[in-house]
Amino acid sequence: MTKRKKLDGLQPRRKAAGMTQADVAEALGIERATVGMWETGTSWPSARVLPDLAGLLCCSIDELYEAPEETEERIATPSCTTVRNDREGAG
Repeated sequence: MTKRKKLDGLQPRRKAAGMTQADVAEALGIERATVGMWETGTSWPSARVLPDLAGLLCCSIDELYEAPEETEERIATPSCTTVRNDREGAG
């Protein structure tokens, strides 16, 4: 198994969903630059954000870590359209 230093599957899945880094950031209630840092491996999302990120992109958390060439045939436009931003309106 190859050790990954970034979420290799994030960018291709985000693009397949037709989303920008800003779109993902807005849906998760974070800064756009944070998404960019996840994609480059400069930083990593917290464990509490990973389920929301995977749900947003209609994939598993494991798939976020997979290199695009490992799952290219499985990356398609997600049919999931629910954006889970439980942080807004909570309370």
